[in-house]
Amino acid sequence: MRGREGAKTTDHIGTVRAVSAGTLDAGSGTWPVYSNTWPADWSVLNNAGFAKLLFPIPTTSSDLQSLCNQLNQYYGYQPPYTLSQLNPDDLNMGSSSPAIDNTTGGSASLLTTSTFVVGTTAGTYDQYAVIEMDDAVVGKVCKSKGIPFGFIRNVSDPVQNADLPSDVQGNWGSAIYDSYGFYTSGALAAWAIIAGQLGGQ
Repeated sequence: MRGREGAKTTDHIGTVRAVSAGTLDAGSGTWPVYSNTWPADWSVLNNAGFAKLLFPIPTTSSDLQSLCNQLNQYYGYQPPYTLSQLNPDDLNMGSSSPAIDNTTGGSASLLTTSTFVVGTTAGTYDQYAVIEMDDAVVGKVCKSKGIPFGFIRNVSDPVQNADLPSDVQGNWGSAIYDSYGFYTSGALAAWAIIAGQLGGQ
């Protein structure tokens, strides 16, 4: 349910993604995929009243500009980076209602890495739902035990501008996460899916 790095340029901060597969980048040259056909119950999330429980990530242009100024000052970037460079296509702006996407039961997968990896506008990882560092290992164990599983992640630091140096990408991502990472609809989505599963029994 925790937030992770975005992989798709369409996913603004706060986007929630549910998948039932995890790809593991263990650094060995092979990327095994642990998947199952478990479908998330979307009945509660489809209820018109559920949307009233959601709230947008409270980003504003002025707040992001302030973060941009602080980043340039703290790291001494010269020339300073502009907000449009750090925030391509307004990816760091929260939508009026966070998108919650259900791609469980199919081939959609998140990517689990052993180190911090940033998704960029170059599209290197855009075939994955999100990038994180835990879930595929859980999926591997569940798969070996025949236990149905799924993952829910919210995008707490979106895709970064591929034209920026990697350290700048990481520093900006950290600034966004520190400021907005604790806002999430992922926990609510997980609750709704569990409630739907229980209601269906």
